[in-house]
Parts: sequence; C-alpha cells; structure tokens
Amino acid sequence: MIDVQDLEGKAIAKFDIFQEKLMHLIIVSVDSTSTQERHPVRDSISAGEGVKG
Repeated sequence: MIDVQDLEGKAIAKFDIFQEKLMHLIIVSVDSTSTQERHPVRDSISAGEGVKG
C-alpha cells in the first residue's frame, strides 16, 4: 500500500491525471542499472485514504 500525504500528514485524495494515469511510481535498483515503472490504482474501499499499489 502506498500512502500519499501532504506536509501536514493528511491523506491526499485528489490526483491529477498525467499521461493517462493517476500515479506513476518509478523504481530504481540500488546500483541504478535497472528501472521499473508501475501505475498504482486507487483502492475503491479506502478511496480518499491513499492509493493501493
């Protein structure tokens, strides 16, 4: 689960669509030789409390 919060620790519930997705998660290996891109989706049960990956 990915929990997205503002600087005050409040959950961010509204996201802008960018390149047809609500969220882009880019994972980089420790040695920076490989990357992966994931597009987590909002969990309908906890919408407004975060985003499920």
